[in-house]
Amino acid sequence: MLYLDCAASTFIDPQVAETISRVMLEYPANPASVHGLGEQAAQLVQAARLQMATSLGLLSEELIFTSGGTESNNLAIKGVASAGRDKGKHLLVTAADHPSVLACAQQLATSEGFSVTVVPVNQQGVVDPDQLERSLTSETVLVSMVHANSETGAIQPVAEVGRRLKKYRQLSFHVDASQTLGKLDVPSLLPDIDLLTASAHKWHGPKGVGLLIRRNGVQLQPLFSGGNQQQGHRSGTENVPLIAGMARALRLHGTYDQTKTERLYRLRQSLVDKLGEIPCVQLTGVHEQSEMAPHIVHVCLQGFRAEVVVRALSAKQIYVSSQSACSERRSAPSPFLLAMGKSESEARAGLRISYDHSLTEAGIVDFCRQLQQTLIRIAH
Repeated sequence: MLYLDCAASTFIDPQVAETISRVMLEYPANPASVHGLGEQAAQLVQAARLQMATSLGLLSEELIFTSGGTESNNLAIKGVASAGRDKGKHLLVTAADHPSVLACAQQLATSEGFSVTVVPVNQQGVVDPDQLERSLTSETVLVSMVHANSETGAIQPVAEVGRRLKKYRQLSFHVDASQTLGKLDVPSLLPDIDLLTASAHKWHGPKGVGLLIRRNGVQLQPLFSGGNQQQGHRSGTENVPLIAGMARALRLHGTYDQTKTERLYRLRQSLVDKLGEIPCVQLTGVHEQSEMAPHIVHVCLQGFRAEVVVRALSAKQIYVSSQSACSERRSAPSPFLLAMGKSESEARAGLRISYDHSLTEAGIVDFCRQLQQTLIRIAH
């Protein structure tokens, strides 16, 4: 088997699974309960919170535990919009953003009367900071931007945008780092970011748990009404086993390590070189490694529909994807590729290969051989 869909989800680390299982069995109580067992569960949650905050260079109260990236994105966007509507009702997002960001902004436009500007991307899938800044108005209360696009891996100019937005005190800056935490130096960006999204299953943690980093001072209206957990930002009983598992996964895989990132970039270069030898395979984005996420390679298969190729490879136990997992089951062409200026046929031909440190050079050779054979068979 070749699992090359790590941008959608990674295999859970066995050590993380063991932590989750142990906590499920040994910490049964609700962490809000005042008795001894409840206090033990609360202490475990607090220990996980402190460990993760320390690892990221944050204060523990700046972490909000959520059910994953989609909830974190919704809490950031709707929370800031609702809390800041007296200051303005303009939101700025980008064409590179995840569907959970774009759909959330559209919902606020439709149901709450917000105006939304979607900043376009160039042919490489990257936002121009100058154009983004020109799109700001006196009514802008939030700018949301993905760190690396989940489909092509195009890295967005988050650091530059963050520096520029510092002078606009009426707005908050949200970054979706679901694809990049543990792979790029996300902590170095945090001083210029107000809110940041992360999701544990992208770095060998469990599904169903994630983070929203909310820097102190950022006003946030909660999505849920209830028991006022997590300082009132996110009501609902904390999922103690998954939070403990996420903390373990962050310690094992979610912290930035330049040596590991450089190895991922070497794998990426090998994969790009091998794919370039296959007729009809066209690399998406740019060849400059530093401008693309180290664990994602995206190509367009000229003359093919990507979903057909994905299914054919799956029959060989080779697993890749055609779009982000949140969009893939729809047969429509990729909105992001269309935003990059691709034709509709090209936007149906995108193939995303994403991997982790378990990929080997032999695996790359095998994948490219199997892909070429599959394309030949489908063409005939």
